[in-house]
Amino acid sequence: MKSLETKFLEEIARIKEPEIFIGVARILKAKLFDEEKKEVSEFEDILKDCMERFKNSSRKRKKELLWILGKANKAPAPPDANTTPASSPASSSASKAPAPQSDPTTPPLQEGEVDAN
Repeated sequence: MKSLETKFLEEIARIKEPEIFIGVARILKAKLFDEEKKEVSEFEDILKDCMERFKNSSRKRKKELLWILGKANKAPAPPDANTTPASSPASSSASKAPAPQSDPTTPPLQEGEVDAN
C-alpha cells in the first residue's frame, strides 16, 4: 500500500493548473516568497517545503489535502483563453433564444423609443 506522502506527490504531479499547486502550497503555509532575495521562491524549494509540511501534518489533514487534490485533478480544465465566448455552444444557443414577449395590450416600441419599465 502506498504511503500518504507518495499519494500526495503523485497527486501534485498530476496537477494541470499552476493555481491548484499554489492553492495547496498556501493551505500548507509553504514559503512562497524568498525574503532574502526579494523574489518568488524556486519551484523545487516550494515543493520541498510542501512535502515537509505535509509529512508533519496530522493524518486527518493529509486525507483532507489528498481529497482536495483528487477533486481538483478530476475537475474539467477551464476553457482556453483563446476561445471567444461567441464561439462556445452555450452562448450561441443563448443568442438564438426568442426575445422576451411584451404585454399584448402594450403597443410595440417604435424605432428610437425606450421602454419606460
